[in-house]
Amino acid sequence: MSGSTAINVVDTILAPWANTVASATPILAVQTPQGAVKVDSIAAPWANAVAATIPPSLVERIYSPIIAVGADDGSVNTTSSTWANNATTLEVGNDGTFVWGIWVRFVMPAAIPVGATISHAWLNLWSDQADAGPLAIIYGEKASAPTAPTTYADYTTRVRTTASALWNPVPSGAGVQQQSVDISAIIQELSTAYAPFTVIQLFVQDNSSPSNRKMIARSKENTNNQPPQLIVRWTGGTP
Repeated sequence: MSGSTAINVVDTILAPWANTVASATPILAVQTPQGAVKVDSIAAPWANAVAATIPPSLVERIYSPIIAVGADDGSVNTTSSTWANNATTLEVGNDGTFVWGIWVRFVMPAAIPVGATISHAWLNLWSDQADAGPLAIIYGEKASAPTAPTTYADYTTRVRTTASALWNPVPSGAGVQQQSVDISAIIQELSTAYAPFTVIQLFVQDNSSPSNRKMIARSKENTNNQPPQLIVRWTGGTP
């Protein structure tokens, strides 16, 4: 369909074309000649009519990948210069003896296109135990298709984005979702430099946490099946 924008259930349409349920969830309804209908229940010919009349700049898409394999997340002990990618937990902060940080690598379901404007982005982690919460800082890896670190030295030499985000997770208990602050500036820096791209690697590092201020989160290997998740929302771009 030349010159049009296809709609599917994970797309969100900005006003005035649709009614939102919540800023962090996909749009459930879009205005058509027959009135407001659910995006995933639009039937021909109205689906084509709607897709043809919505400017691409008003279509907001969401990707929400989770960690795909165990090696794509891991922890580093910056006090002892050690590294692990097969543990069931990820640790950030100061445990009273050691200082910790983590990496998380995500593969998008499709490329974020050239010219995309990143509207919102955040990282979701799930706590594995009760913790006081660290003082942390988030960076992205400044690379077009980063691979997961394979040694501590490899981790430390990865180039970080200029953009960063300070994140101080609140005290939590086991199974509690910890949603990061907005990291859209980090993803925008990567998009501007490398789009179209499909791989994003983030580093969550300690930022001078006091003793016993830490977070232990669930990794891909954790049997609770709550691996790290990245949410990226954007508008525009050239497919």
